Amino acid sequence: VMSNVAAGEVEIGLTFVTPTTLPLQLVAEAPAPLGCVMAANHELAQRSSLSFAELEPYPVTFQSESLPAAIDPEGEFAAFRSRATARFTSNSIEFQRGILRSGLAVACLTRMGFQRELTSEALVWVPLASPQLRQLQIGLFIPQRRTLAPAASLVVATLTRHLQQLSEFD
Repeated sequence: VMSNVAAGEVEIGLTFVTPTTLPLQLVAEAPAPLGCVMAANHELAQRSSLSFAELEPYPVTFQSESLPAAIDPEGEFAAFRSRATARFTSNSIEFQRGILRSGLAVACLTRMGFQRELTSEALVWVPLASPQLRQLQIGLFIPQRRTLAPAASLVVATLTRHLQQLSEFD
C-alpha cells in the first residue's frame, strides 16, 4: 500500500504503520492491535488474553493474505497460520462476521469492522498475548510531495475523523 501511494498509483493508503523511507505523510493513526474475535458464548471468550498455542486446538477463519512481515517481525502469526486448522478463508468482512457469530471458528483480527457486534456483545475480542501484535497501529498515508485532488482531500478528512473515533473506541 505504501509503495503504491509513494509511486502515485493511488492517492491515499490505509495500512498498518511500519517504518518507511518512502516520501509519505502519516496523516492519522489509530490503535489496531491484533486479537481474537469470536462468538460471545465461545469457551475462550472470557479470557483476558490468548496465546497462539492456546488457539491451535480451535478451528479458525483467516483472511486470504497473511500479515506483512514488517508487523510480524518474530513470525509469530505466520507460524500460527501454518499450524492452525483453517476452516474458512475469506477477505469478506461480512463472511467473517457471519462465521464468527455462528461460533464455527475464531479469527485473529483487529477490532475494525466489528464495532457494532462488539458493542452489542454478539462478538468478543480477546487480545493476543504477543506484545508486538498488541502494539499495532493503522495509519492513513498520503504522498508527501503531491497535492491531493479535492475529492481525495475530502476522503482523507472523513477517514481522519473515523480513525480518531477508533482511537476513542480503543
